Amino acid sequence: MRKAVIFDIDGTLWDAKNVIKDSWNSVLAKYGYKLLSIEDIESILGKSLPEIGDIFFSYLGEEKKVRLTEECYNTQMEYLKVKGGDLYPEEIETINKLRDDYLLMILTNAGKGYVESYIATSHTEGVFADHICHGDTNLNKTENLKILIERNNIDKAVYIGDTRDDQVYAANANVPFIFASYGFGEAIDPEYTVSTFAEIPDMVKKVL
Repeated sequence: MRKAVIFDIDGTLWDAKNVIKDSWNSVLAKYGYKLLSIEDIESILGKSLPEIGDIFFSYLGEEKKVRLTEECYNTQMEYLKVKGGDLYPEEIETINKLRDDYLLMILTNAGKGYVESYIATSHTEGVFADHICHGDTNLNKTENLKILIERNNIDKAVYIGDTRDDQVYAANANVPFIFASYGFGEAIDPEYTVSTFAEIPDMVKKVL
């Protein structure tokens, strides 16, 4: 039986909010726009790039909004290639433990290149069997979950994330959800919760 553990990134595999804030503000400062706070960044993590543009730059015309969002994201990717986000305690050891028994995958609403930045800066090349992001397909997480599971012939899977949106997307795909409460968001009465990364293997055993 092929079993998979599928991870969200932001608030689940790393904390990159300070790098994201600094990169976006470098662009906004250049044009004289209002700068973003850490709270602003936390509020949009896990959302797709078009959604983020609508939230931050709705006061601009459509063309300017799209162009500014893309420039901010491209700058963010340059920052992340150099620094990356902060990993969680015992993350790498736990991932290496999990890969002995499960296929590991990544699913995020981020744009193209985001997963690759995590893999490169965390030095986890070859650890994850597959990954998919919104920028690859322009589909939501429910549909992308289904794609990951189908193209890898997965019999059972679990999705680990840190937001209510993650919880809903997993439910809509009929995939069990583990809430990473150490992340940025909240969930509503999740059936499975971990408060540290190191707790994940034991919880996955209960679910799968």
